[in-house]
Amino acid sequence: MRSLFALCVLAPGIAGSDGGGLDGAVPDAAIAPDADALSDAGSSIDASVTVAPTPVVWDPAQRSVRVLRNGEAVRTQPRADAPRRGSLAAGARFAVLEAVSAPGCRNAWVRIATEAWVCSDVLAASALEPAATEQPELPPNAGGLPFRYARPRQDDTLLWRSLSDVGDLRRGVALRRDNTLAVREVLTGRSPRIAVISDGRVLYERDLVWIAPATTPSGHFYRAGATVDSVVFCSRATRAWPTAALALTGTSRDGPREIAARRVFVVRDERSIGGTLVWFTDRGWVRSGPCARPTRADPPANLQRDERWLDVDRRTQIAVAYEGTTPRWAALVSTGRAGHATTQGTFRLRSKHAWDDMSNVGSGASFAELYFVAAVPWVQYFHGGQALHGAFWHDEFGTARSHGCVNLAPADARWLFGWAPPLLPPGFTQIQATRADPGMIVRVR
Repeated sequence: MRSLFALCVLAPGIAGSDGGGLDGAVPDAAIAPDADALSDAGSSIDASVTVAPTPVVWDPAQRSVRVLRNGEAVRTQPRADAPRRGSLAAGARFAVLEAVSAPGCRNAWVRIATEAWVCSDVLAASALEPAATEQPELPPNAGGLPFRYARPRQDDTLLWRSLSDVGDLRRGVALRRDNTLAVREVLTGRSPRIAVISDGRVLYERDLVWIAPATTPSGHFYRAGATVDSVVFCSRATRAWPTAALALTGTSRDGPREIAARRVFVVRDERSIGGTLVWFTDRGWVRSGPCARPTRADPPANLQRDERWLDVDRRTQIAVAYEGTTPRWAALVSTGRAGHATTQGTFRLRSKHAWDDMSNVGSGASFAELYFVAAVPWVQYFHGGQALHGAFWHDEFGTARSHGCVNLAPADARWLFGWAPPLLPPGFTQIQATRADPGMIVRVR
């Protein structure tokens, strides 16, 4: 029985994705075979036979090939058993750069980019020009989220594979109310209205309770020449005081200025009073505790000149993006809490997913700790099932609280996803790093 979800600590591969999962692996809801599974299965031709590819002349009237289903597999070479390079979005059209005949594909293997081959059995030739958009496609004013998210109103809420099955109790799959679903669209022309989730399955909209994300991005872009410790992040609501002394002893009568949580300020001065650090900012003096200052760290060994990398400091709960030794951007994060610590070390991004399904089923978690979250956005795996990703279910960045992953506010995760190599080409939903196109270095300390 196949599952909707993957695991963020145990690095599985599941239906609809190649990655791990949220903050943990496979619930018991069965789904139809997806395009990844079908593509990985290959055709009836024996892919293990070693045969040199034969060039094929592609009809120039066919200006592109169109992807028929989400998740079609891209290979690094024209072989069904070649390492995976990525996955494609349904509807994207790609130019054919090269075509060959080789085992594992009844028709031609076509190259759509560097190290990117697709079996044309799962594509449709098109006379239209190539056209592909960046994934995920974001609705207006989405706050960095590709879907609307909701939970079943109650246990045993029914989910169906297709519209033709809706209402058939024998064909429905029962969901628990602790599932989190990603809703792609709501069909308003039917009564009752139907919600379509990220994998194409459907349920009654009336059976959903919508989640209203309230995350606060904290991403800060460094000015030219600024040092990494030139800013201070306040992860919790606090106060700014007119003097350094009042920052330690002041009361509400002393004229403090209220500061909301998840704010960042440029540091003008620093003092230590009785062993407690206080910083002078454009809002006044703030004290350490609710606020933290990113610290400089030596770059990883063998770093190339101006190479992009990310430093994740578990003590301050701040991540800093560098080019070589120059800080470019920083934001509050949430790393793994006690018992689920994010692994320390230096890693490279292994794969990037526009979205991925996550769960901790199978991780040994108690029934009360189980969770299921569909289509978590902006996922970048760096160590086993641990990943950088957007989190819309909490607004406690600056506090360790994940199951091992590095959580960011969705808008922050989106920026980092677009900046970190390997870049996700338009029309791709997932990309794997290769020797020629390596992933960004991620150091956790």
